[in-house]
This record gives sequence, structure tokens and C-alpha cells, in this order.
Amino acid sequence: MGNQQKKIPQKEYKPLTIKRTYPKNKYDPNKKCETCSNIIEKNFQISSMKFCRECYNKKLIENKKTNFPFWEQSLKSKYDGNEILENKLYLGGETSAYRKEKLKELNITNILIVGLYLYKFFPDDFIYKQIEIRDEENEEILQYFIPSILFINQSKGACLVHCKGGMSRSASIVISYIMFSKKINFDDAYDFVSSKRGIICPNDGFVEQLKEFEEMLELINYQFKFLEPMQRILFEGDDF
Repeated sequence: MGNQQKKIPQKEYKPLTIKRTYPKNKYDPNKKCETCSNIIEKNFQISSMKFCRECYNKKLIENKKTNFPFWEQSLKSKYDGNEILENKLYLGGETSAYRKEKLKELNITNILIVGLYLYKFFPDDFIYKQIEIRDEENEEILQYFIPSILFINQSKGACLVHCKGGMSRSASIVISYIMFSKKINFDDAYDFVSSKRGIICPNDGFVEQLKEFEEMLELINYQFKFLEPMQRILFEGDDF
């Protein structure tokens, strides 16, 4: 009797129930760049993209030169950023990204850019990561949640996450981080982030994917709870 193992209570876990209203774009092997007529590579065929990466990079440089006077004027504007987690995570629009003195003051070391035609203003001063995605319902933002979480957690100081307006794309990334780090559902994470930055408004497609991410996290958390007793036996020598 003493050698009998205790049974681990098991819970039947249902498969993901979220059905996408906005399916992601399919790869078109014949989609050509509007500028050079080359085929747009698969990993750059994001929604509405009309250029190959090479032509996109050229337009990025041109756009930067054209808009420089606007940025100079914006440097004088009020800092557009909100603290989400104390000394850890900030959320803002593009104007939060080119106030270097303010970023240094907040001990921000990492900057996560979520969008197209957005720039790394101080590549020698901060660690950057960029997610090239548009604010459209059928954009596949779910695939970027975990890489973004890892990037934020690797920050030696705080991390700023921003898109153009700090409302949809970057807000969705930050909500996913709060869901993961605090182990809470989408609704609670949304309310938490909204209490810090009241203008957030993820588009409907991003909301669906955040709810899908919620179910994925529930499954992961359940699996870890199930494996915990086995982990104690393997690594700590405990018995059931």
C-alpha cells in the first residue's frame, strides 16, 4: 500500500474555441512590387503591402527626409507616453520615441516599434526591435506576442512599446504582456492597461487574437500545473 502512487486529478481541457472573423492574408506567390515588379517575398507580404523590402526601405529613407521638419516640431510637444508597469513598461505613440532626454530619465533601455514607416531615432542609445505590421483587422499580430514578451523581459531597464498613435497595435502587444505576466484574462488586462492609458482601442481583429491568446495561456498554465508534481519528483526527489 505504501508504494501506491497518488492519482493526479486531471481536467478535460477543451480545444480553442475562438473563430476568426478576420482571417489572415494568404501568401500570393505572384504578388509583384509596384515599383520594381519583383515578387514580394513571403515574409514581407503583410496586409496591403505594395512594395518589396528593398523598395520599402528606400521609401522609408525618403519619407524620413520629408517628415524631418514635422519631427523637429514634435520634439517640442508634450511627451506622449504612459507608465504601465512601474520602472518596467511604457506605452505610447510615435512622439514618445524621439524625446531622448525623457527616455533616459525614465531609464528606458529597450524600444519596441509596432508598425510600418516608423523609425529608430537613436540606434546608438537604445536597443530596438521592430514589428512591421499595419493596424488592420486581418493582420496576424498573435505571432508576435511571445517574441515581444521575451524582448520586454530582456530589458535591463524599462521598455517602451509604441506604434503611431499608441492606441491599437502597441496597445495589443502591451495587453498580451500583461495577460502573460499577471496571468489574467483579456478583459482584466484590457481594463488594467486602459486605466493607465485611456485612449487604447485595439481593432476587432486584434481583440479576437488576444482572446485566442488567452485560451492558449490557459492551456499552458494548466499543463504547467499538471507537470509540477512530476517536476518535483524529477528535480527535487519528492514523492506523490
